[in-house]
Amino acid sequence: MIIETEILLPIGEKLVPDAGAAPGLAPRLSSLEDKVVGIVSNGWNCMRVIAEEYSHSLTVKYGLRGVALYETPATMAMTPELVERIRSECDAVIVGIGN
Repeated sequence: MIIETEILLPIGEKLVPDAGAAPGLAPRLSSLEDKVVGIVSNGWNCMRVIAEEYSHSLTVKYGLRGVALYETPATMAMTPELVERIRSECDAVIVGIGN
């Protein structure tokens, strides 16, 4: 019996989209040193634990200036206001769903 598995990677296929196409990947940071990383949690207990671990590990390993924690309801998308706030406060963002 042969079982086929498809592995999906959460990355775009192109760094620069064709004219008129949907946006591709955001430009990559050359370093996290002295940057602020945001972590968005949906409030599940395990995501809180993961967020705490990331906060500590990233700060120690990569010399972050800070970590900003945000929560959004597990059953709703982030509001446009929250998205804009995160964009203005952070250099990079980790969005997690801990279920």
